[in-house]
Amino acid sequence: MKQAFRFGMVYSPRPSPMEWPDRVREVEALGYDTLLLSDHLDGQYAIGPALGAAAALTTRLQLGGLVYCNDFYHPVLLAREAATLDQISGGRFQLGLGAGWNARDYTRAGLAFDAPSDRIDRLAESVRVIRHCFDGEPFTFTGKHYQVSVDHTAIPDLPPPGRPSILIAGGGRKILRMAGELADIVQVNPRMSWDGQAESMFSPANSEAGTAQKIGWVKEGAADRAENVELSVSVWAATVTDDRDRAARYLARRADVDVDGVLASPHALIGSVGEIADTLQRRRDELGLSYIVIDEWYRHTLAPVVERLTGS
Repeated sequence: MKQAFRFGMVYSPRPSPMEWPDRVREVEALGYDTLLLSDHLDGQYAIGPALGAAAALTTRLQLGGLVYCNDFYHPVLLAREAATLDQISGGRFQLGLGAGWNARDYTRAGLAFDAPSDRIDRLAESVRVIRHCFDGEPFTFTGKHYQVSVDHTAIPDLPPPGRPSILIAGGGRKILRMAGELADIVQVNPRMSWDGQAESMFSPANSEAGTAQKIGWVKEGAADRAENVELSVSVWAATVTDDRDRAARYLARRADVDVDGVLASPHALIGSVGEIADTLQRRRDELGLSYIVIDEWYRHTLAPVVERLTGS
């Protein structure tokens, strides 16, 4: 069964306190389904307080992190934050998690930047602990990275219909298989190197064919629940134009790649409103990508596409 389209907008800059209410209301007014905040130590707002304010300013907008860096938080305390945000927003919170990739963030926080396999293993344990916390029952968890014993009063009660959705983002086979097993939503990203360098969004690994392989890893992990996992992708380049080929050539020159690489990447959208809508519908039909997250820079550019496809 096809998932209906949803559109998120991820916000990274730090606006002034006077600007934040207007920015939040604008996202809702433009028709986006979700406001998402990234999690880096470069002057950005902390996710929890900023989204708590956003919850009070909106009525429909879903709210979430894209993504909380798992190593910055203990899972029990993060579960408490998520449950609080879900409670005060009336069930509108989405918990996005990642294994961490930005070595500079770790240096600034004085945290060890462990090997990717260790960070992914720690994330998997964290998600299991958080899920137990959301269940609202006493539990004991003993893993390699976390050992906790939590009673049923530790976490605020969750509003109906239950726990927040959990999104996991990643680009490699290990994290995507784990995400398929444990997450409600999986965002398929470029793979990160050991030292936190991302593949080009226009590389063959991030073409439609490369993304299909990554989605295959998600489905391996999800097994018989694969149809229930929502698939997401972030869009980092967008141009609405009646001359698609010219715009693609321009972007290809700037990125030093060929035009085919630009047009084949699910992380870019180029064309008229109708052409972009057709591209997204085809990618949903062929790849299952239905949750499209747009960088805030393109929020006005792609608003007509959002209006055309939301809920379809």
